[in-house]
Amino acid sequence: MKKIKNNDIAWEILFDRFKILEQIEKNWIFQITADQIKEEREPRLMTKFDHADDLPKIFKKNHISILPINRWTYVLWKFSTHENIKYDENIPFHKINLRPDLESLNVKDLFSEAVALNYALATGMLREIVGEDCELTVSWKMSSSKFEFNVQDSIYEKKYLIEVDKAQVEIDWWYESTNKLMIIEAKKWKCDDFIIRQLYYPYRLRKEKIDKEIVPVFMTISNGIFSFFIFKFENKSDYNSIRLIKQVNYAVDFEPITKDDINYIVNNIKIIDEPRVPFPQANDFEKCINILEILKSWEKTKDEIKDEYNFVIRQSHYYVDADKYLWLVQDNKRTVYLTKLWKKIISSPRKERNLLLIKQIFSHKIFMEAYKYKTKKWKINKNTLVNMMKSCDLYNIWSDVTFGRRASTITWRLKWIDKTINEKEL
Repeated sequence: MKKIKNNDIAWEILFDRFKILEQIEKNWIFQITADQIKEEREPRLMTKFDHADDLPKIFKKNHISILPINRWTYVLWKFSTHENIKYDENIPFHKINLRPDLESLNVKDLFSEAVALNYALATGMLREIVGEDCELTVSWKMSSSKFEFNVQDSIYEKKYLIEVDKAQVEIDWWYESTNKLMIIEAKKWKCDDFIIRQLYYPYRLRKEKIDKEIVPVFMTISNGIFSFFIFKFENKSDYNSIRLIKQVNYAVDFEPITKDDINYIVNNIKIIDEPRVPFPQANDFEKCINILEILKSWEKTKDEIKDEYNFVIRQSHYYVDADKYLWLVQDNKRTVYLTKLWKKIISSPRKERNLLLIKQIFSHKIFMEAYKYKTKKWKINKNTLVNMMKSCDLYNIWSDVTFGRRASTITWRLKWIDKTINEKEL
């Protein structure tokens, strides 16, 4: 049986076979066909880089990216193709009330982009964003018209003219109102960036045909929070002219967590023995929650989690182990699955869910001690944390270097707890 290559290996082979780096240095740009890519791996898998971190190693090393110009051809160059996303944690939430009358659209099931956007439409979020009543009009794939645009060099900020004709355009969701057309690209987790093409190609497809204002929007949902990033293309012929207009956050059935809520947990917590699993080395707790949400529908392997969340396999292990440490997931030789505890937590209203997560964190002595130390307004640095960790019988940590690395997880968990306390309604 022929071994299936991953993207890194397959692109290394193609770069060598077609001398792609040499061609780019000589001609500035290199065209490759779907048939040429298919010699090594399915083009759909080889060219889908929704986030910059998805790019193969040889792309990252040489600052190269890829764009489709028609259904059969792609161009490689030192493109600046992705837009960074920065979540402003100081923006208050718009509170969205539950819709008990919509029994088939349950807030507990917001773990796919389609369901989340159906909920956003039904609860009026999209109406507030576009400023008018709107309807879903398109969610499909189609071919683009013929258009040209400039794209920026990722190093020297030079521009290169690209011509597109009959490229496949994936349209996640278009919502149309009397005066506007809103294009939405949605993800079911928080992201560091996204590929501009997902908004720009649909934008150009319709910009040539309608006079209505087009509103490009990138949306994420994580732990009950809808974050909408409303953009504008300042120059329709410039791929990199995308500019953020504003970020809008919505929370379903929002209720703030107070310091009294946290103090109640602190005063009533029962410390458990340290589990015989690796101490967490996954700093972003939102990603830990997102993995739990991904697993809501069915069990997955760590490889499937890696692919779904655009992790490298090492990260997949780190974040699964971090959830396992809190007894939120378990695994066998093949799959990762949710515990009864997490199933109970995820079925709770958002405030109670976060408090139950905080309770799980504080049931481990090191996190409780670090939080108490911090609340006394004493400076808590890495050395202080390492000394605390050494007294907590942490599993399989022996060297000072490893203690130091794991200390960052404690710092970031405390930051997440602080953020939940500081959330405010608009």
